[in-house]
Amino acid sequence: MLLVVVLFQIALNSATGSTNTSVWYYPGSASGRMIRQPDALGNRVMDYSLVGYKGGNAVIPTIASKTNLSPVTGDNGPRIQAAINYVSGLAPDTNGFRGAIQLAAGYYVISNTITITSSGVVLRGAGDGANIASNTVLYAAYAGTNQPSLSLISNSSSYSTVTTHNITNIYVPVGARSFNVDSTNGFAVGTNVFVRRPSTGLWITNIGMNQVTPAWTAGSFDIYADRTITRVEGNSVTLDQPITCAIEKQYGGGTIFSYTWASRMTNIGVENIRAISYFNPAITTNTSATTNYPSDENHTWQFIQFYGAVANGWARNVTDSNFAYTCVHVVGKSASIPGARNITIRDCTSLDPISEITGGRRYAFVVDNSQDILVQNCYTRQDRHQFVTMSLTTGPSVFVDGLSDNAWNDCGPHFRWATGELWDNVITSDTLEANNYGNEGTSHGWSGANELDWNCTAAGGFKVKNPPTAQNWLIGGIGVLQPDNAAIPPNPASGTYDSLGSNVFPNSIYYAQLQDRVSIPNPDVREYWTGDIDQFSSTNSGGDSVPVDAAWKTIIQTAAGTNFVNGFDITTTNQWIPFSFTPLLTANDRIVGGTLSLAMRSVSGNSSGAILYLDSITNGTTFSSLGWSPIATATNTTVRVLDLGNQLGPISDGKLNLAVAGDVGIDWAMLELQIAQVQTYSTNFILPVADAYVRGGTNAGLNFGNDTILTVKTDGTTNNLRQGFLHWDLTGYTNNFVQARVRLIPVSVGTNGIENAIALVTNSAWNESSLTWSNEPVAGKRFATWIPATNTPVDVIVTAQVQSALATDGQLALEIFSLSNLGGNGSVSYGSRENTNSGLRPQLVLISVAPPQFTNTIKGAEGTYTFSGTGPTSSAYRIFATTNLGLPFSNWLQTASGTFTSGVFNYTDQDATNYQQRFYRIVSP
Repeated sequence: MLLVVVLFQIALNSATGSTNTSVWYYPGSASGRMIRQPDALGNRVMDYSLVGYKGGNAVIPTIASKTNLSPVTGDNGPRIQAAINYVSGLAPDTNGFRGAIQLAAGYYVISNTITITSSGVVLRGAGDGANIASNTVLYAAYAGTNQPSLSLISNSSSYSTVTTHNITNIYVPVGARSFNVDSTNGFAVGTNVFVRRPSTGLWITNIGMNQVTPAWTAGSFDIYADRTITRVEGNSVTLDQPITCAIEKQYGGGTIFSYTWASRMTNIGVENIRAISYFNPAITTNTSATTNYPSDENHTWQFIQFYGAVANGWARNVTDSNFAYTCVHVVGKSASIPGARNITIRDCTSLDPISEITGGRRYAFVVDNSQDILVQNCYTRQDRHQFVTMSLTTGPSVFVDGLSDNAWNDCGPHFRWATGELWDNVITSDTLEANNYGNEGTSHGWSGANELDWNCTAAGGFKVKNPPTAQNWLIGGIGVLQPDNAAIPPNPASGTYDSLGSNVFPNSIYYAQLQDRVSIPNPDVREYWTGDIDQFSSTNSGGDSVPVDAAWKTIIQTAAGTNFVNGFDITTTNQWIPFSFTPLLTANDRIVGGTLSLAMRSVSGNSSGAILYLDSITNGTTFSSLGWSPIATATNTTVRVLDLGNQLGPISDGKLNLAVAGDVGIDWAMLELQIAQVQTYSTNFILPVADAYVRGGTNAGLNFGNDTILTVKTDGTTNNLRQGFLHWDLTGYTNNFVQARVRLIPVSVGTNGIENAIALVTNSAWNESSLTWSNEPVAGKRFATWIPATNTPVDVIVTAQVQSALATDGQLALEIFSLSNLGGNGSVSYGSRENTNSGLRPQLVLISVAPPQFTNTIKGAEGTYTFSGTGPTSSAYRIFATTNLGLPFSNWLQTASGTFTSGVFNYTDQDATNYQQRFYRIVSP
């Protein structure tokens, strides 16, 4: 059965004019989708959008309470532990949750550790504020030398290896999600695997870590990436998350092995709690930096620790004071048993730790031998290392919107080759580093590799260097470069720097990647690599052989005439290089985006006349027209990326034929596709119940709720500041949609390159007729940004925000504002709900899988009715019937439910008691 496809084009407007974009991550010219630029070896900044609870694919839920506690005099620890044990013994629901322990507001003295060791348990308080009357405050009364945690989520179990295969690529670059293996036996979609990168003696010597004391040793620095297979195609596997450290045959290659881990804990949360640690104020220390600071260490060291085999958990809205080590610590059992994965730490605060100001103390938010961790909108004060990773921590993990005041030391990867983390809009009062610490600490050496600092601000400056065999990106940083005096050779002169001293678009790479990923319901990203990544080292006279369609090769040979037709790795003049990609597509696959990357060298330096042919000898474009010239010569390699947003048709048949003609050679090529499933969708367009914009300065008391526009502007003049607000009442709507998005129409844009943003407003109790700058509600951090263009719709994905609203009071309130201070020309106006042109009004669009439809109804024998319907395979349905169309649907009788096993179905309803004509309705659950 052919289903109608509704393709939702998300308006990701190209950054133009004065917008500062990075060369490593930028909007594509054809589609507007963000492009990650590879280097000569194919290494790219990673996709970080799948970190955190459930990989960012589900909102953190509010779990029903199964037991309630209020504080009592004395030690409350045994009572809380008994409540945890009680809930741990309950049967989990269909979502894997047993229930929450609800701690009422008040002051709870606890003398030791409270521990969660079962899945599906949430420990929740009334709030993390300082007011005991309305918040839950835990007082950690322990006094001793054991350095305990107040709250421990612990599971130290281990996995069991099932099937192991070798990776066969010469080089698997950073950021890649697919590679080849010697066999895919035992692998399937959904298989959990570890990808192991060995640490050979040659590699340790080449990065200089044989010179530290004690020296790094072979086999002690193997990297284990915990992944899930999303696709098996031929001898290639695709993973859910990228590779964070290049896998190189010269350094032992790599292996991939499947595992089982039935005892791994999931669905654990700690929320809405404040914790204070006891300390002895009489114990103080003098240093050159401070006089008589409290330094007692015989008390509780950690507030919350996720330890070992824990996945899909969270800590949110928690605050700690006076703990010696950390507010939240996510740690695996060991480097070879990382365990902890997909934890979100959100809206948390670490205040004024009490300890010596020296190593192993005051780390605030720590990611240690754990993966896919999201540390979001957190604050620290008086810590040494605020947002930090430890030895061999494998990403991707993200620290976004972190703020550190009065820091005693640096922020960033702390020691021994952590890989693949992102610091995004992190602000620290000290330095932000990813460098060679040499013999500092316990032979810390290279602290991190393939790390990214994006639009961060460091009052103490940056120490970011590229390790041998890897790189560290510093993009859009505000702060000066500082020398790396502790490093030992080899010590490269710099890192990979871009736009130092000014921020780049998008403001947040994490939120931009998240928006890009969820812009398509249930997206599937596939990579197809061809050619060895070996820097043109072929020993074959005609170059390395790469797949090419036979008919296409014949066409190219005819067009080439007397010129050479070669494979990859050959640089010569006037050659033709044909190759083909054959992605395996099903009837339900629809390509909605793609890029083509080519790694090339020019033999003559004159590459402007070289031509790229795409699927036809008549569809050729010169490199100069593509903006691809010049191409490097000699031993240098240039990688060019083509946005295929307007060239997707030729790939739909499962084959893309390509050729390059001219004075260039190719080392490798990569086709990346974004795939959506053919599906029938329905849309529900909802207007806001209120919207208004406000102005600052002398206009702070004025109301603009009746205006036909919503104007936003950031300006050095307070009187010109403007922000817009929107409110939707979703009462009565259900959570049966696959995507929600807000659509805004810019009616005027002051100049090019203005970055606008949107944020969630938690208080929707405002009236558009009385809203002013003076009484405006507080908004959170931006979760999406864009560059507006007049009359070009802006679509922002708000699925998570709508889901959260429906789970609470059904109210969705948002703020729109400008991140760009461009003075008088920096104003942007959007149509408001009062606009006389209905096409310019803001809308919330709920997109659902269309329910099955009836095609005919046949009345059979008396009391028997048979009807046929159509719907997508595997779509769940419910059938309702009534004899009175005047009844509200809530009073209709459900007669059946089930799941389609094919696109067409027949159903017979036997009504033995009512012989009147019945009316039917079929809906999705």
